[in-house]
Amino acid sequence: MKPKTLFSALAFGVGVAWILAAHADDDTVHTPDYYEASARSLYRKGDLEGGKRMVDEGLAHYPDVSGLNELAGRYHYEAKQYDEARFHLVKALRDNNTNVQAKHLLVNVEDETDNLSSAICYVNELLEVNPYDQGLWRRKIGLYRRQGNHVEADRLLKRICQIYPEDSVLRSDYTYRLEETYLEQRRFPNKDKAIRTLRELVKANPQNEAYRLDLCNMLLQSGNTVEAMEAAAAGASAIPGSTALVAKKAGMLAEEFRYAEAMAFVKERMKYNHSPALRRLYDGLLTEAARAESQRDPYVLYGKVYERQRSQEALDYLLNTALVRGYNDDALHYIAEARRRGDRSPSLMHKEYVVHRRMGNHATARALLAQLHAADSTNYDVAVALCSERMDQAHTLMADGFHTEALPYLRFAATHAPEAEMAEVAWNRLYACAFAAGRWNEAAAALDTLSRLSPAAAEQHDVRMANLLHSQGHTDHALALLDAAIADTARSDLRAAHVAAYEEIALPHIKQLIEQGATPCALEQSHRLLAHHPASADGLMYAINAAALLDRHDEFARLVGQARMIYPDETFYLVKQAAVYARDGHHRRAIDLLRPALDSLPCHAPLVSAFAAASEQQALALVRAHAADSALAVCDTALRFAPTHAPLLVAKGIAYEAKHAWDSAYVYQRHHKPGTGEEAAFERHLNGLLQKSYANTLTIAYQQARYGDADVLTSVAAAAFTHQRRRSTLTARLNYAGRDGGADRQSQTADDQVPGGQGVQLGAEWEHAFSPKWTTNLSAAWASRYFPKLTVGVQATRSFDNDWAANVHASYRRIPTYGKAWREVRTYADTEIDTLNSGIAFDGWRERGANLWMVGVGAEKTWDRFTLAGKVDGYVMRGKAFFNVAATARYHVLDDRRTHLNLTAAVGSAPEADLLDHAMPSAFDHLNSTVGVGVAYLFNRHISGGLHGSWTTYYSQTESASPQWQTPLSHYGTATAPAGRIAYTQQTTTRYRNLFNVHAQINLHF
Repeated sequence: MKPKTLFSALAFGVGVAWILAAHADDDTVHTPDYYEASARSLYRKGDLEGGKRMVDEGLAHYPDVSGLNELAGRYHYEAKQYDEARFHLVKALRDNNTNVQAKHLLVNVEDETDNLSSAICYVNELLEVNPYDQGLWRRKIGLYRRQGNHVEADRLLKRICQIYPEDSVLRSDYTYRLEETYLEQRRFPNKDKAIRTLRELVKANPQNEAYRLDLCNMLLQSGNTVEAMEAAAAGASAIPGSTALVAKKAGMLAEEFRYAEAMAFVKERMKYNHSPALRRLYDGLLTEAARAESQRDPYVLYGKVYERQRSQEALDYLLNTALVRGYNDDALHYIAEARRRGDRSPSLMHKEYVVHRRMGNHATARALLAQLHAADSTNYDVAVALCSERMDQAHTLMADGFHTEALPYLRFAATHAPEAEMAEVAWNRLYACAFAAGRWNEAAAALDTLSRLSPAAAEQHDVRMANLLHSQGHTDHALALLDAAIADTARSDLRAAHVAAYEEIALPHIKQLIEQGATPCALEQSHRLLAHHPASADGLMYAINAAALLDRHDEFARLVGQARMIYPDETFYLVKQAAVYARDGHHRRAIDLLRPALDSLPCHAPLVSAFAAASEQQALALVRAHAADSALAVCDTALRFAPTHAPLLVAKGIAYEAKHAWDSAYVYQRHHKPGTGEEAAFERHLNGLLQKSYANTLTIAYQQARYGDADVLTSVAAAAFTHQRRRSTLTARLNYAGRDGGADRQSQTADDQVPGGQGVQLGAEWEHAFSPKWTTNLSAAWASRYFPKLTVGVQATRSFDNDWAANVHASYRRIPTYGKAWREVRTYADTEIDTLNSGIAFDGWRERGANLWMVGVGAEKTWDRFTLAGKVDGYVMRGKAFFNVAATARYHVLDDRRTHLNLTAAVGSAPEADLLDHAMPSAFDHLNSTVGVGVAYLFNRHISGGLHGSWTTYYSQTESASPQWQTPLSHYGTATAPAGRIAYTQQTTTRYRNLFNVHAQINLHF
């Protein structure tokens, strides 16, 4: 191939590569997380159509992704397109059966299309994930009611109210259902069911006056006057401000002509209720009593009888009447009279107890009650009263914090209570008191007894025992107990209570383990919690944090994925998912995931921090891929949310450095905070950036070479001026060379290879970056002598990922060559015999030129501080082909990217191009080899310099000539008229020579 044809083909190839790089493929397919997060953000903003377009675009690339199908189902559900919604939601579950959002939507779809059994099935699946979600329980109850299964619905409602007794909404629902049941039952002749329902209503809502009044009325209708009075009295105590309940009992007493009891009761309630209506009621009762007594009052008559006769009959009547009417002082007087008569019966003692209790003499009343119980422990009324007193005493002590002192009273009440309901209350209080006092064994014993007494308490035994063990510090035993209970029970309502207790105990235990540094144990406990309650938000959070602390990346990723399926919009898990992507190097996926949420929560600190970190890593990856403009765009977007994030600012500075925008790189990289011992290196790095930011550089260089076998020096001096812009660099050069040699022909020696004199070379170079990956270099030079007469060069460089670069280059040089001319020298050795001696002498230089074509390829790889480069050049001159292979290794000692050590080596049948360009001796068609070592150093931001030494071995040729003969003059004529010129033979001496070069330069930057 001809040289010109080869050069043209090379230029064409460079151009095609440049065009292909400029039109590189643009990947517009985003990650599934990007489509999902963007669609969710649009849905939250109310833009359903925009979100649907994003979902459709995602499904076109990822048709089976659960999250995208769930979002498609959400859109169709909102549009009331239930069949399409069901199709996508079922498909979402087929891909991922733990997609909680899809199941919630399916519940809605099946509910609204009257597929109630299917809806209940999906609710049950959701309860397996979140077993004590009140909303799910309420939804399940509602579905049962729509089915007409009120029995199951009522059972679930009552049970969930027992699990969550403090929930006002559940209690309101339960109360409402009881009201409906009561209204249905009251229409039937048998009022017993209505009465039982009313009692439940009163228990569920003890402050409701209407329920208590209805209960009194129903009891009266059933003929249970005594129970009606008790219900009215209990209601008046529970609702101190109720006038109606006081009037109800007083009215019932008045109907039985028990005016004294009615007035005593009203007067007692007036201590707590200062309503004028009660005062009027009392006055009315007093009037009615006076009217009745005006007819006849046996009490007064018997009083007169007793004063006169002291009869037992009169005393009994007076005492009983005083008790009934509430004449407490009279009752005490007649009790004393009976005692003087020798009456020591328990009946009399009980009456005295009743009077003292009414009068508020609690200490005396309790003492009498204790004596009564000691005398006859089988007396039901006495036992009930005494146990009530003991529980009241214990309640007062517990309220003041004296739990240990309250225990004996509760023990008595629990062991002597005559009825099961009171015993259950007493044992409950005993358990609570012993628990608060730290009497763990007694609390456990009370709990066991309570479980035997009450089925409802037995169902709560494991939960309470677990709390007891946890309070003792035996948390592992408590959790093991609940583990077994959860595994044994088949009832969903009991399982929910057990799981709730398990979570309540496990969460603080896991937190404590993490704080103590027992992270592996914390992770294990978190897994156990999640096995029972996969939707535990705190459990997932602790498990994720523990896995992160232990560097269990796969487990961390799995847990984050599980959490995101349950809480897809929870910011905490979005941040953790982004961390998973970032660790795997998928920084773009992390950014796509976080950005939609960040638009809605621009001030959320963890979200902003995660977005900034992912953007920083993505920017650095783009810089390494030689996409600095894209890296800057990523940094600018992130800096809108985190304008002071130092690593992000530094990454932006690194991107500017890749674009050779040194001044901006300096400004942004100054935000880096160097560690201890790194300050000096970082300062040098900043100085290196500042130096590169200067637009102008003046370079002064000197190169001197010396032969190894002769003290002959060859030198070149050079000066260059460089001006750089954002994407282009212009350089002008001046080289000067001087060579030894005489002015006339006789002064030249045989060893000289070039004529003596001076030579100057003028050159220019233009480098331009067409894109972040493509750079071209054009150069041209002209010289007077010694240097190549004409030099033209072109180079195209392509940057690749992972800090690789490759180039193709081509050049043309007009190389000057010098040949020696010879002439005859005659001298007369002996004039007497007329003989002539002839010789050969140097007669000047024959200067010629040769066209040198060169084509080559090169490559370079950078590892942080180390760079390795190599090239292979092919030469063509006078129809012959030559080659040269060269390699350079450079190590950047300091962080300024200027100071470095370098090693060079080259070998080939042609010299390295630098030797030709600097007019150094060399040869073609024979082996040339060069090795060198150098150093460059940054002195300060304005001055840098370098020193390089090389050793070149090349093939040298020395030309000489000698006459072919020496003949007497007579053969050729006279001395004054010689016959002709004498013939000579030209000789070439060849040998290898060593040439030692030293190149020094200083650079001034301004």
